[in-house]
Amino acid sequence: MRLLWGCLGVGLNMDFLETARAGGITRIAKYDVTAVLGRGGMGVVYRALDKSLGREVAIKTLTGGFADDPSMLARFYEEGKSMGRLNHPNIVAVYDIGVDNQLPYIVMECVSGSPLDKRMSVGEPMPMPDRLRIVEDVCSALGYAHQKGVIHRDVKPGNIFVQPDGKAKLLDFGIARLGERDSQLTRSGLIIGTGAYMAPERIRGETIDGRSDIFAAGVVLYQLITGHLPFTGSDFEQLQKIVTEPAPPLNSTGEEFPASLQTIVDRALAKSRDDRYGTAQEMAVDLSIVIAELSQGQIQELLPEAERLMKAHQFVRARSVLYQILRVDAKHAEARKLLAETEKHITKHQRDARVLEIRRHAEDALNNNALDQCLLILEEGLDLAPADATLLALRQRAEAGREVKARTDTRQTQAAFAGKPQVIAEESVGVTQLRAIPAPTGFFQETVMSRTRFFEGDQVRYSKIQETLKFYRDHLNREYMSLSDQARLTYYLWIASVVLGLAALTSGVVLLFLREFAAGSITTVSTAFVYFIQKVFQQREDHYRSLAAAKQGVLEYGNHWLLVIQSIDAIGDARERERRQSELVDVLTRRLDAVKGEQQEQPKRTPVARRKKSAAASL
Repeated sequence: MRLLWGCLGVGLNMDFLETARAGGITRIAKYDVTAVLGRGGMGVVYRALDKSLGREVAIKTLTGGFADDPSMLARFYEEGKSMGRLNHPNIVAVYDIGVDNQLPYIVMECVSGSPLDKRMSVGEPMPMPDRLRIVEDVCSALGYAHQKGVIHRDVKPGNIFVQPDGKAKLLDFGIARLGERDSQLTRSGLIIGTGAYMAPERIRGETIDGRSDIFAAGVVLYQLITGHLPFTGSDFEQLQKIVTEPAPPLNSTGEEFPASLQTIVDRALAKSRDDRYGTAQEMAVDLSIVIAELSQGQIQELLPEAERLMKAHQFVRARSVLYQILRVDAKHAEARKLLAETEKHITKHQRDARVLEIRRHAEDALNNNALDQCLLILEEGLDLAPADATLLALRQRAEAGREVKARTDTRQTQAAFAGKPQVIAEESVGVTQLRAIPAPTGFFQETVMSRTRFFEGDQVRYSKIQETLKFYRDHLNREYMSLSDQARLTYYLWIASVVLGLAALTSGVVLLFLREFAAGSITTVSTAFVYFIQKVFQQREDHYRSLAAAKQGVLEYGNHWLLVIQSIDAIGDARERERRQSELVDVLTRRLDAVKGEQQEQPKRTPVARRKKSAAASL
C-alpha cells in the first residue's frame, strides 16, 4: 500500500513573504496577477486583482505535467466544486473556476494570516483558549461541510489558515469527496492524504464518512495542546499505532490539563468511529465549554496583572493585557472600563511627549533668532496644551524679540535715508548692491539709449534715465492690464461656449429620444463645432495669460531700478546724492555699451553672404 503525501503541495508550502511577479504571468483570465503567494510541487498560488469588483483574490493553478494528468485534473476541479458548494465563515470561499491558455485555475478568497503548521514550527506562543478556538472553528467548518455531503479527507495544520484576529479558515479541499464518488477519483492502490492524521478506517481501506475528519481534527487538537503528534515513529510504525494503540494521555507530557479536555481528545481519537463524536458540531460545543472555563480562569489571572501594570504607570503593557481579556470576553465591563482609562493615560502621555518636543524645538529656534519659525512651532504646541506656562512664556519672548527686530530695521532704514552711505550699501538699496541686475534689453534698452545719447553731464543723464524708467513702467503697466483684460474676456467667452455646448448636447439627446431624428442629429453634430470654439477660446486665453506674465516679469525688472533711484533721491547729503547719481549713470552707461558691443560683434548676414558661405561649405 503506497501513500501519496501532501497531494497538493501548494497548500503545504505557502510563502506569504514572497511578493515578486511570477515568471512572466501577469494575467489569468480577467484577473491581473500582482504577486506570488506560494509555490508547490503541483502548482502555484498567485495574488491577483479582480478589477471589475475591485476585489483582491488568490488564484490556485495546476502546473507542469499534472495539468495533463486526467486524475489530477479531475481532483483539482473537484476541489473547486466542493469549495464552491460551501459558504461558511471558517471555509475559504471560491469565486470562480476555469482554464486560461491551458492553465487550470481556481479563484479563491484572499485571506491574510499564516498556515497553522508554520505558526507551530516557529514556536509562536498561543494561550490555550486560542489554541482550542482554532480547533473549534475547524470543527464548525467540518460540521457545515458534512451537512452538505462533503468530506475533507485531509484535515491537518497545513490546511488550516489562522488570520491575524485568531480565527481559523479551512482550505485545500483538493481530495474532498461526495460519499459514493470516492472510487472515481482515487487511484488504485493509493491512499490519498497525510498519514499522521488518517483515521484507522482509512488506513484499513474501509468506507469513510465525516467521522474520519473528526479523527483528524482530534490529532490536530492533541498536537496543539502538547506540541507533538499523538502517534510517532517511522511511517509504518505511525500507521500501525493509529490502528492499534491508544493515544498517550495529555498529562504524559508532565503538564496538567483539565479532565474535560482529555475526554474530548479520547472521544475524537477513538479507534472505532462509532465511539467518536457523531458530528463535528458536537465536538465544537464541547470545546466551547472548555474554552469558557479556561477563559474565566485566564481572566482572573490577567485582570489583576492589568491593574498592577496601571499602578506602575506601564499603560502600554496594561493595554495589551486588557486586549487579551476582551478577546476572551468582549463584554467584560471591568476590562472595558480599565481599557478606557488606559487609553486616556496613553493619549495624555503622547501629548505631553509631543509638547516637550515642541518646547525643545521652539527654544532652539529662539536661540538662533529664528523668531517667525519659533512662533509657528509654538502655535502647534499651544493647540495641544493651551495653558502650558512654558510655551506661553516662550511665545511672549519671541513676540518681544520680533518687535525689537522690527524697530531696529526701521531705525536702520531711516539712517540710510538720512545720508549714511555705509548703511545704504549694507541694506541692499544702493547701486553697489544691485550690480548683479542684468543689463537692460529690448524696449527699455532702446528707449534709454535714444534719450541719453545726445546729452552730456551725469545730472542731465540721470534725470533722463529717471523719466525713461517711469515712462517704461507706465507703458508696460498699460500693456499688462490690457492683456489681463483680454484674457479675462476670453475666459468668460469660453464659459459661455461650454454652457452653449452642454445645452446643444442636451437638446440633441432629448430630440433623439422624442424621435425627432433630423433635428436631433443636427443639434448633436453642432456640439462638435461648439467644442472646437471652446478649444479656440481656451488657447487664446492661455496665450494672453502667458503674454501678461512675461510683461509682468519685465515690469518687475524696471521697478528694481526705480527703487534704486528712489533710495538715491532720499539721501539728505547733496554731495553724497550726486556721487550716487553719477555712479548709477556710470553703471547703466557701461552696461548699455557692453550690450551694444555684443550686438555689433554679431553682424547681420545678407542673403548674398549666406549663399556664399553655403557654397564655400559645400566645396
